Amino acid sequence: GCKPTDRARRHVVLSGDMSHRLLDPVTQVELIVPDGISDADAIKHAALRRAGKLRRLRLSPEWGTGCFLFSDGGGADPEHFNITPNMADRLRNWAGRWEELGNPFTECTDLDVLDTWCQQGLTLAIELQRELYMTTVVVPEFGGLRGSGWEFSQP
Repeated sequence: GCKPTDRARRHVVLSGDMSHRLLDPVTQVELIVPDGISDADAIKHAALRRAGKLRRLRLSPEWGTGCFLFSDGGGADPEHFNITPNMADRLRNWAGRWEELGNPFTECTDLDVLDTWCQQGLTLAIELQRELYMTTVVVPEFGGLRGSGWEFSQP
């Protein structure tokens, strides 16, 4: 599978033009906040999450199924989550690329191509989190992030 390097993942997540860090005054936990989100909204998002009021949306393309977004209720189309048409198209194009790269019968061995795909996915995850910030926690689960529990705001 696709496993981005730690350096590449850190670059996308911590890049100054993609996110910033903030200490939650209530929990003293460091939050990773997508740029474009105010500190006040980040603190409110963390409180909503602690209260269990945010839905969890996993970005996790599964080869051969056409599914790439999952909530607790299973896979769903982007429109179900009120994702803008432009973002929905970008997500579909990115997930469609996995149909080529993740094909178990013609496995892609070009690590640069796989790493680029993973970086694009992380960028999309950050942008999707920004778009759905006050209702949703976006969890990228693909490549080296699968099962890692990495999220944009920590409890």
